[in-house]
Amino acid sequence: MVAQNNKGAINIIEENTDTDASSVIVPKQKLVIEAVSNVWIKIYSDNKIVFEGTISSGSKKSWEADKIFILKIGYAPGIKVFFNDKQVDVVSNAKQDVNTIILDKQQ
Repeated sequence: MVAQNNKGAINIIEENTDTDASSVIVPKQKLVIEAVSNVWIKIYSDNKIVFEGTISSGSKKSWEADKIFILKIGYAPGIKVFFNDKQVDVVSNAKQDVNTIILDKQQ
């Protein structure tokens, strides 16, 4: 910004428009699974296993990731999957009701 003082001199005032990268908050990706029947599932969050086992019918579980989830589902018709509050179709493209789904923040 350029400002002129009362003596006619021009002063240059620099404004800091840089954003400190450490202060930028990146929202987490959210995964919610609701089991309609007993379902075996393996869940990777940012390439680390965060769950492997059976989710009981009627259960609802949730996880967070910085970037990506990978789901290996043993019985796709047995669960409802919500990624960032939007339901995801996990039944289409399943082979004998088994499916692998990749969910990342671009979806």
